[in-house]
Amino acid sequence: DNIVAVVMQAFESAAAKLQQSISLVVVFYSSPAASKLSSVIADRLTKAAPGAVIWGCSSQSLMGVGQEIAQPCAASVLILAGLSQPPIAFRVEFQPTGDGPSIFGLPDALIDDPGMGSAMLLAADPFSFPMDLLFKRVAD
Repeated sequence: DNIVAVVMQAFESAAAKLQQSISLVVVFYSSPAASKLSSVIADRLTKAAPGAVIWGCSSQSLMGVGQEIAQPCAASVLILAGLSQPPIAFRVEFQPTGDGPSIFGLPDALIDDPGMGSAMLLAADPFSFPMDLLFKRVAD
C-alpha cells in the first residue's frame, strides 16, 4: 500500500502531455493509510506543480479513465492547465443565524466581480449543505 506512489503516478500520467502551466490539481485517493499520508501527498503535489492550487481528499470509491477503480490503493487526478485567471480556493460554511440560515466564507472577489465566478468547482455533502442557499447567495 504505497498511496503516495500511486497518486504521483496518476498525476504524472495526467500531466504528461500538458504544455501549459498547471493551475489546479484535484486528487481523490483511497487507501487504508490515506489519512496518515495526506500531508505527504499534498507536499509532493505542491512540488510537482508549483504555483497550482492543490485540492484533494480520500474516498471509498473512485472513478478514473472511464471506469471504477476497485483496488484498495487507488487514485484519480484531474488537472486544469492554462487558465486565464488563477483559481481561488475557499471554504464555505452554513450557519443558522438570528436572521435565518447564512453562508459564510465566499471570497469578496467572487461577490464583487461577477466575471470572477464564471466557474466554480464545489464539493459538498448534499444531505447537510443547503446548495440552494449557496446558489442564491452567489446569484445575488
